[in-house]
Amino acid sequence: MALCADQPAAWRRLTRLGLISIPLALTLGVVLLVYDRLWLGYVVNETVGALALAYLVAKTAEGFGGLTGRLLSLRPLQYVGKISYGIYLYHLFALQVFSWKLLSVAHLPPHDKGPVLFLVVTSMTVAMAALSWKLLEQPLNGLKHLFPYQPEGVQALQPMLSGSQRRVPS
Repeated sequence: MALCADQPAAWRRLTRLGLISIPLALTLGVVLLVYDRLWLGYVVNETVGALALAYLVAKTAEGFGGLTGRLLSLRPLQYVGKISYGIYLYHLFALQVFSWKLLSVAHLPPHDKGPVLFLVVTSMTVAMAALSWKLLEQPLNGLKHLFPYQPEGVQALQPMLSGSQRRVPS
C-alpha cells in the first residue's frame, strides 16, 4: 500500500482487488468449510483476508462517505477507537481470567458458554480499557507539552537555521 500511495492507477487497482476479495473470502470460507479442506482454508483465507483488510485500510485512509461514513462518525464508535489500544492490551487478560472463572463457576452446558463468555469478556475488556484511558492514558497524554518533540534532523539543523553557529576553538 505504501508503494502505491503516490501512484493513483496502482492505488485504484489495489483497492479494487481488495474490494473483490471481501465477497471472495466469504464464499471461499463457506466452500472450504463444506468440503473440509482445513489446511487449504488457512492458506486461501489468510491471503484473501489480507487483501480485504488492505482494502479497508486504504478506504479508511481516503475516508468513508455516505452511510458508512456517518455510522463510523457516531460518538460511541469514535470512543471505541479512542480506547482501542486498551482493548488490544487487555483482551487476552480478560479472556484468561473470566473464562477460567466463568467455566469454573457457571454450570452451563458447553455449547452455551460461548455466547455468554463472549459477552462477559467483551464487556469487561471494554470496561478495563475505558478505565485505563481515563485513569492512565489521558493524564499521561496531558503531560506531552512537558516533553517537546523535534525530529533528530531538525535538531541538527537548528543552529544553521537560526544563524548562530558555534565557533570551534582553534
